[in-house]
Amino acid sequence: MKNALGWLLILTLTGMTSPAIADGEVSVSKTVIKAADGSDVPVTVAIPPGKGPFPPVMFIHAKRGWDSAEETHIRELASQGFLTVAPDWQSGRMIERWPAEHNPETELDVEAGLDFLMKHPDACKMPVGLVGQSRGPYYAIRLAAKRGNDIAAIVSYYGHMQN
Repeated sequence: MKNALGWLLILTLTGMTSPAIADGEVSVSKTVIKAADGSDVPVTVAIPPGKGPFPPVMFIHAKRGWDSAEETHIRELASQGFLTVAPDWQSGRMIERWPAEHNPETELDVEAGLDFLMKHPDACKMPVGLVGQSRGPYYAIRLAAKRGNDIAAIVSYYGHMQN
């Protein structure tokens, strides 16, 4: 099961296959969850059209911060049949765009996003695919090292590894 989701995620993101999806619109909503240290974590959720549950994917944004490009990306993932959650690891902690220094506490924000996604009522009960951009893959690798059994695969776009 773990490898199947990983390959499905990789094949779908590279355009080699498309899961069957019902006609309709992707539903996008925003909420706020809590990190383990009690900090607020803004989260954007994109739900595919049709009846779930759906394979879970977490999108981890770049160090430039959350903007319309990230929302477009998660909409695309959801349109391909993935329930997609994107924690904003910057704005809840009042971190400016393009931070030079890594704040280790932000790793708690990303992990809170994973917990939220795994408990989401529309998510399949299976390991999660992680999609990261720029600094996002760094968070993905850190999270996979800590919670490997919960992670199916990591897709990295322009991976920027800290230090």
